[in-house]
Amino acid sequence: MKLQNTTQRTQLQLNVLADWLKDYREDCYDSNEGAVESQVRMGVQTALHKVGDYLEEILAMNDHQLVEWEDWKA
Repeated sequence: MKLQNTTQRTQLQLNVLADWLKDYREDCYDSNEGAVESQVRMGVQTALHKVGDYLEEILAMNDHQLVEWEDWKA
């Protein structure tokens, strides 16, 4: 598949990033791992999933929503 322009390519790349963030799993488990380390590991996984969700929401915004966001931020 040949991408038509850089905007299309960037959109596809950002979609891939969102998918990777949402699919991130910390599979390695160390039996010597303590409760704090386990919570930190799970917190990182949760944060990455949330960033992936946010990115998907942003990518799904239409032009009107983007303009409203810019107006609200200003």
